[in-house]
Formats: sequence, C-alpha cells, structure tokens
Amino acid sequence: MIDLPQVAYGERRSRLVGKLLLLVSTIVLAGCGCSKSEQQRTTSSRSGSVPKSAESDVTSRESLKRSTVDPSLEKLAEPTPSELEDRVGELLSEARYAEAEKLNRSLLLLSPDSPTLLFLAARIAHGKGETDEAISYLRAIPPNHPEAGLPALGQLADWLQEVGRLEEAEATYVEMIRRFGDLAPVHRRLAVLLNSQGRRVEATRHVEALIRLGDVTEKELLSMTTLSVPYHDGEPGALMSGSADDFNGETLTLKELARAKRLFVQDELVEAEKLIKKLRMAFPDSASVAAFEGRVYEARQSNEDLWKWSASLPQDIEKEAEYWTAIGQWSLRLKRSAAAIRAFGEAVQIDPTDRVAYLRMAEALAMEGELEAAERVLQRKESLDEAWQMAMNVGLNRETRRGDLKRLVEPTRKARPKLGGSLLANDLGI
Repeated sequence: MIDLPQVAYGERRSRLVGKLLLLVSTIVLAGCGCSKSEQQRTTSSRSGSVPKSAESDVTSRESLKRSTVDPSLEKLAEPTPSELEDRVGELLSEARYAEAEKLNRSLLLLSPDSPTLLFLAARIAHGKGETDEAISYLRAIPPNHPEAGLPALGQLADWLQEVGRLEEAEATYVEMIRRFGDLAPVHRRLAVLLNSQGRRVEATRHVEALIRLGDVTEKELLSMTTLSVPYHDGEPGALMSGSADDFNGETLTLKELARAKRLFVQDELVEAEKLIKKLRMAFPDSASVAAFEGRVYEARQSNEDLWKWSASLPQDIEKEAEYWTAIGQWSLRLKRSAAAIRAFGEAVQIDPTDRVAYLRMAEALAMEGELEAAERVLQRKESLDEAWQMAMNVGLNRETRRGDLKRLVEPTRKARPKLGGSLLANDLGI
C-alpha cells in the first residue's frame, strides 16, 4: 500500500528538480551573458582553428611580453658614442650644419671636455662662417693632449691667419715648434706667413730649418738670394694690384707690408709712403713696419720725416736690418761716413744679402779712404748681384738650368756662410 504523503513529496521533488534543470540549461544556452562569438571561439578552439579576433589577442599578449624584455638586451641596438661622432662627421661632410650641430651639442652635454667633440664643434662653426666661435672651440682643447693637441694648434693657426689675426697665428706656430720640436710643415707655414708680411729675414730662419731637416723646395732656396725685396710664393698678383687708397683701418693687415715693399722696389714711392703711413698708424708697435717706414722716408730724402720717425720708434727696432740701412743711408747723405759704415755693418750682420747696404757701405769706406775694404765690399755686392740674376733666370732656359743651379751654390754660400756649400748643393740636387 502506497503512502500518499510520500508520493506527494516525491512528485514535488521531481517538479523541483525539473525546474532546476530547465534553469541550468537556459543559463548554459545564454552563455552566462557571453556573446555568440565567444561561444564560437570556444567551439573553434575545440576543433583546432583560431579565429581572427583570437589572433589579435595573441599579438597583444606577445607585444606585452616583449615590453617586459630585459632593457639591457634592447641597448644592443642603440648607437655607440663613436658611431654618433661618425654620424656628426657625415652630416658635416654633407654641409648639414644645423643637424650636425644639434647632435654634437647633445653629445657635448655628456662629454664637454671631449677633444673629438670640440674639434667637430669647431668645424661646424667654421662651416657656418662663425670663425671666431670655431677658434674658441679649438682653444678649449688642451695643447698638451697626446693626440688632439698638435692638430688643434695647427688648425687654430690656419684659421687665425684666415681672419687676419696674424700675430696670434705666428705665436701659435711658434708654440707648436716649442712643444713638438722641429716640424717641417710648421717651419714652412711660418716662412710663408712671415714672407707674406715682407719679413724676409725672419722667414729665412725657418727656411734654414727646412734645409737642416732636408725638406726644402727649390723656390724656398732661391728665395734666400735677396731678402731685402718682397717674396710671395703663391699669388703674385695679390701683391701688385690695388693702391694704398684701397685699404682702411678696418681691413688693413700686416700682409700689406709686403705690398708696400713691392711698390717701393717698383719706384712707386708716393703709393708706398701712403700705405706705410697707414700701416704705422694701424700697427704702431710693429718694428718691421717702423723700419721700412724709415727706408721710405730716406728714399724721399725727407729729413723732417726722418727726425719725427727717429723720435718715436718701437722696441726691438734695432733687430731690423732695414732700420740700420735707413740710418746708414741717412748718415751717408749727411756726409757722416763713419756713422754710415757702422750702420751698414749692423744691417749686413742681420741681412747678409742686402745689396744696397753693401754698395752704400763701399761708398762710405771710400769716403774714409779705406779703398781696399771698399773693393772687398763691392766684390761681395757683385756676387749677390750674380746670385740674384741667376735665381731670376733659373727655369727660364731648361738647357742651362742645372748649370745655373750649380753656379748659384757658391754666391749663396757666401751670403749664408753658416749653412755650408755642400749642404746647399745637396738640397739643390746637384
């Protein structure tokens, strides 16, 4: 016999279980609020295929993974400081100065004392036409730096010449010789610089150094035959064109002294005097300028100008051969032969190639009755005349050129006895 209460309880339980099953199936079909696409991904994953949206998720996860890679590994791809310096050099060679400067400045912030970066900064500034700034960068490089000191000083001297700061350029070249010894390129640059200013005697000291070093050119040797005339191995037209009126206090440099001497030997005394007066005003402390000024006044036989000149001479004037030649000629013209002989003697001690000084000394000796001494001095002057003429003719006739060079050795040796004839012959290739 069935217990009715129990049956009723069982039926209620069955209905309750049915409702629960219905609810669960509904939730499953609804995906617990998930989209149909997610259900498809689940199904697809079971079947082994990956939908496009899933690929995007994978890519995102890979990017995130890469972002957490050890930073030290990433640094392997960054350029080194050396590579960045090379890049600055490349930009510089392409005249892309703004880009080169920007990159180089950022590197200088990290290494403000780097000679390489300072040199690059100087080149950039020079490329932009900012030479004064370029010079300041080069001055920041220690001269005693084992690698950068010498090239920095050399470039500094060249750029100082470029902007007309000749005294600073000369001092820089002298410092290079003092620090690094007898360097032929530096002696040659000094010779060119001094010759360009008409300072022939001083230039010859550096040509003599080139002879000792065995690195001298034929033109440099021939330039030693007469030091009292201007010499310019480069652009001769630059010395001959224009007049004294072409220059003012803003553009005048000591190189115009060579121009003034050129005018003088061409007997253009008016132009020479105009230019030397401007030079004296611009460079009152220059002994070489003051010495040549006296020679111009004596050529004009202007006693008034000579008296004024002699009362306002700079220091070291007595080291200038042209000063003594001017004094000697002035004294000779005033019939003061003894004083003239002493002055000419000082002149040829400084410049043993001054033919005018020897000629006038012979005249003064003759006035004193020293005829034999006068004759010896005239012979010396004639030897110098011969050397000068041969130097002018060398290369004009190729058939006699070698013979002219051989004949030139002896008078040149007499003019510069301390060099020795054999040494000169070796340098001439004979």
